[in-house]
Amino acid sequence: MTGFSRASLHHRGPVRESLAARRRRRARRALIGYATAAITIYVGAWHLAHHPSFAVQAVEVEGNTVSSDEAVAAAARGAMASSALSLLPMTNAYLARTGVVEEAVADALPEAASATVSRQGQDLVVRVEERVRFGYWCRTEGEECFAVDPEGLIFAKENPPAGATRFGGLIAAPDPVRERYAPDEAWANLRAVIEVARGHGFSPAQVTSQDGIDFKIELAEGPYLLTDATHAGSQAIENLQVALDDESLSALRGYEYADLRLPHKVFLKALREETNSEPASEEAES
Repeated sequence: MTGFSRASLHHRGPVRESLAARRRRRARRALIGYATAAITIYVGAWHLAHHPSFAVQAVEVEGNTVSSDEAVAAAARGAMASSALSLLPMTNAYLARTGVVEEAVADALPEAASATVSRQGQDLVVRVEERVRFGYWCRTEGEECFAVDPEGLIFAKENPPAGATRFGGLIAAPDPVRERYAPDEAWANLRAVIEVARGHGFSPAQVTSQDGIDFKIELAEGPYLLTDATHAGSQAIENLQVALDDESLSALRGYEYADLRLPHKVFLKALREETNSEPASEEAES
């Protein structure tokens, strides 16, 4: 009985090895088949995605006045660059992700506040929303000026139109494009004063500062304002209205300047009379 059992074991060993070998061969054949199928599908999908008949034909540009059509189109096409092995090439008009193109155009062009991309057939249409001009930063030497948007960002070299607000100082960079005239909080307070002055019929002509804190706002109507950009601009204007006892600020025309730099007090200096008398000045609590 023992001899029989040993013979059976010797017989089963080669059988088991043969079955295992066949299973391994079948597994290898199946793996090769799956890999071949996957490669075939990938190659077919790649050729379909990259087929010239689906490629972006043209990039149309709208809404731009400062940036050229060529610059906008170049930024858009730069965003379409894709890996040669990609199954989702941006050069395919139906696979191009418009959001990627929009971000690339806005990042590439400082004058672009935003961009919107749409598809018309196999053309991409890029509509640029350019930055609004709040004023102009100008160098102290010469007349070279650059447009400034409502957020204080300097974005394009331009000649200011007549009556535009000019900002001076603070920027030392040889190329000021993409620089900010003042930090966010300081700019917001300064802008509030300028906007209220404009809203009351005044024309801020020149804004200057040596340190980014104390600003001088010269009005085309004659007076000028001194303001501290670390203090709320709206509060500074309220203080001035109380000091003048004039909501419309029209009484300001009778003064040489108004110093708004104190949190709860306004210093007003009256215009010099035509006689040789000394100019009058007064302090008003707000």
